Amino acid sequence: AWYEAITAAPDWGALMDGINTAAAGELSHWEKQWVTAITQMLRDTLDADRNDFEEIARFLYSASKNAKYGVSDVDELRQRLATIHKATMALLST
Repeated sequence: AWYEAITAAPDWGALMDGINTAAAGELSHWEKQWVTAITQMLRDTLDADRNDFEEIARFLYSASKNAKYGVSDVDELRQRLATIHKATMALLST
């Protein structure tokens, strides 16, 4: 519902860019917290000897955050997110 409401606006890209610019400091703070939490979850859940969990968490965050750009509808967004999920799982299985 939120995705459809935002993307229905004719200038939704500019709207999202404006929100991201206005909230850059807050978004940076939340990105760091999110990456830290996911990294720790991966360490706690999987092989703790790996040293690439933070890199994988950053990939997951960045790819997911940007998935909404360039898609035509919510189904395409879901498909893109499913691909990000598969890619993340492949990175974790190596």
